[in-house]
Amino acid sequence: MKGPWMDSNKLRDLAEKRVSGIENSDFYEYIHAAADTIDYLEGPKNYESLAEVQRLAMNQAAAGKGKMRHASDGEPFDKQPICEITRRLGPGYPLGQAVKKIYESRRLDRDAAVAELLGAMNYVCAAVIVEMEKN
Repeated sequence: MKGPWMDSNKLRDLAEKRVSGIENSDFYEYIHAAADTIDYLEGPKNYESLAEVQRLAMNQAAAGKGKMRHASDGEPFDKQPICEITRRLGPGYPLGQAVKKIYESRRLDRDAAVAELLGAMNYVCAAVIVEMEKN
């Protein structure tokens, strides 16, 4: 359950009410920007569950197993080995890795299976990133 600070409509209401004592117009612009960001992260209405799974996959790459194994400090995802190897070997590399993780997930307990499936999503994302770089 999200708190009121994560409700984009409540943030927008706060910006419109102009909290007494705060006259800085930049503050209110930041509140509107934060509300827009929350809407973006939550995804379109009725797709919140998909957005949540996508966030979990991104967090795994940015802070979990992906970062521990593959990322140097501050290295962008598209410069990490997952994308660099894809550029050299083609889309078969990340898609094959994704399929392997999907198969492996079937023999694991729930939490480990979810972790494998999130990893598979990140391999598919690497394939999409490299594909989108093509002219």
